[in-house]
Amino acid sequence: MFNKISKAGVGLVGVIAFVVVVLAQALGLQIAQEEAVLFARDIVGVVGFALTIYGQFDRKDLKAGLLRK
Repeated sequence: MFNKISKAGVGLVGVIAFVVVVLAQALGLQIAQEEAVLFARDIVGVVGFALTIYGQFDRKDLKAGLLRK
């Protein structure tokens, strides 16, 4: 999957979180703007952290994501 999509493209996750909030509001769910911002921030933070860890372990020039070969 990450052959065509950048692991560093966490901004896309923020856009997806924003779209989810907008769709929920369009369906009549009352979501305060502050809650929407916190939701998007939390989602981007979790996905960004996971992709950072995955990216380190996926590197070919490192052993166990920490030591150079």
